[in-house]
Amino acid sequence: MSNVLLVIAFILGVLLTIFGVQNTEGVQVNFLSFSTGSAPLVLVILASALLGAALAFLIGLRGRIRTSLELRRRDRRVRELESELSARPADSRNPAQSSTIDYNSADSPTQPRSRE
Repeated sequence: MSNVLLVIAFILGVLLTIFGVQNTEGVQVNFLSFSTGSAPLVLVILASALLGAALAFLIGLRGRIRTSLELRRRDRRVRELESELSARPADSRNPAQSSTIDYNSADSPTQPRSRE
């Protein structure tokens, strides 16, 4: 699997290099009152893509932090419940034996017979 990812990364790197070589003409970028002189088009596009990726990461980070905190809270609760369970007397931890039902030797097909 890692070899496949390595090949894909290599192909994307080659495509990015070709893209950069073909888009070297200068462009002017205006944003609000900020204006650049002449910057290569490939740098403008890559900077925009990196900014978008950083924003997507930050937005996703919020959800990952929330999930991590929820997992910690649940782990803490599980530990509390386990300690409560281990503190109970041994006889209260074992549920009462339930009767088993033998479906093979029932008197009627719809009425199973209980074994006590």
